[in-house]
Amino acid sequence: LSMRASAAALCMLSLAFALGSLVAFWRHSEVPQKGREAPPPARASPPKSAPPKSAQTKTISSPTVSSSSSRNVTRRSCSFPPSTTPHMVPPPAGPEVRVCCETTKGPLSIVAQPNWAPLGARRFLELVDDGYFDAGVPLMRCIRNFICQFGISADPRRKRYPPLKDDPNWLPEGPKGRVLNGRKRFPKGYLAYAGAGHHSRGVQLIVALADNERLAGGSPWEVPWGEVVGPSLSTLGEIYTGYGDKGPSQSDLSRRGFDDQLRHQFPNLDSILSCFRVVVDDNRTIAAAR
Repeated sequence: LSMRASAAALCMLSLAFALGSLVAFWRHSEVPQKGREAPPPARASPPKSAPPKSAQTKTISSPTVSSSSSRNVTRRSCSFPPSTTPHMVPPPAGPEVRVCCETTKGPLSIVAQPNWAPLGARRFLELVDDGYFDAGVPLMRCIRNFICQFGISADPRRKRYPPLKDDPNWLPEGPKGRVLNGRKRFPKGYLAYAGAGHHSRGVQLIVALADNERLAGGSPWEVPWGEVVGPSLSTLGEIYTGYGDKGPSQSDLSRRGFDDQLRHQFPNLDSILSCFRVVVDDNRTIAAAR
């Protein structure tokens, strides 16, 4: 009996020891030791913020040229306030069609005037509606304080257009009609065609970079069909004129387009990038975007 009692006591002692060890292990695993606290969770890096809209630019490039020739152009807006052009004589009145052209130097707000020159204005609007300018049109012959000539597409595969018949000239002609009441016959911003004789107007255009007294004095292709208006008149003063009459030749542009070789040869040449009709809101302003 004493031996059974001793065995029972020993068994109870072993069980107590085992329970004490288990409790000690549980406490050790739940409470971190001093000096070995778990590190705090890593903080996620904040997302990069986008640049403010005022600093964003959009790359506008022709689908027919390599990306190396594309240029960054800051988006500005076309606006169409009432014309302040110092007309020599009152132009023929009639409905206006507003067109926004984007260039490498900023917007050009163009008002086409079908009553000034019905055939000339219609051809320009046909080019706009056909997306002719969207392949890029180099400002190939720009002469300081005179004119800028353009109209040959950077893409030689573009549609060809037949020559137009002449529109009647509504301006005084000849040497006596060059200046009237201090106003010159062809003021800054007037648009007409380049040509080489009667019924020779095609797609080549001119815009006056300064008031001119000799243009539209009898050459039938020079009858104005529209004008540049508003703040975009300042864009005309930013167009590069350093090449003058020695820019890319008409034959090269017609045959090859404004290819990489010509871009390398004339790196400062400006271009029209796109033109599109606009509908003007109550503030007479439209953003330069489709």
